[in-house]
Amino acid sequence: MSNPMTDPPAVPPVLRSTAFLFLALGGLGAWYTIVLVRQGVFLPSPGLLGFPICFGLLRLSNAMRYLALIVLCVLLLFLPFYGWAFFQNAGARQAMFVLIVLMWLVSAWQLRVLLRPDIATLFHPNR
Repeated sequence: MSNPMTDPPAVPPVLRSTAFLFLALGGLGAWYTIVLVRQGVFLPSPGLLGFPICFGLLRLSNAMRYLALIVLCVLLLFLPFYGWAFFQNAGARQAMFVLIVLMWLVSAWQLRVLLRPDIATLFHPNR
């Protein structure tokens, strides 16, 4: 029998899927870091932040929610510029354009989820 006064709120599926997308971002960041290390360059990828963000969102950590919002805002601002720079050298420009647009749309959806009032109240239960 659950007690709503003492039990933590359940994580909605939409927030869980947002967290798992950050887990995928962390996996890509780890892969990219390993590729660089094998080439003799140690440069940790910012995508590695996806790991603590994922687990923080699942634990309803307000600090990790704010970090996720910052990461998503930076990603939404700079992803088009990254795509533009990449298109200057790529042979498969159309495929990369589609990939960049899909990544931007998913990031915008994640930002929208984290800003929803019902999701935000999960991180601030006393308000």
